[in-house]
Amino acid sequence: MYPAARYLPTRSVATHILDGREVAPAFRPTLLAWVFRQFLWWKESLLNWVEIDAAALRHNLQGFRQAVGSRVALGAVVKSNAYGHGMLETARIAVAAKAEW
Repeated sequence: MYPAARYLPTRSVATHILDGREVAPAFRPTLLAWVFRQFLWWKESLLNWVEIDAAALRHNLQGFRQAVGSRVALGAVVKSNAYGHGMLETARIAVAAKAEW
């Protein structure tokens, strides 16, 4: 049994499908989580990043503008510093894409 199995409330789906025989799947998220908790907890900030494509955001806002028409005010909600993605940058892109609010 994998060390991460203790974190599972029930046995794996693969076990049930194969008539009760335990298999070793190529990717087991709970095992990865166990390894992370044991060995990589101190590198958490090195494992995650987010990239915001300003051109894609502009394109999406322009698509909304076309969908609702010019008679409807378009508002862009930038909540909680855009979830860490840069409140001012996101708001400036929205205003440049003709969001009135």
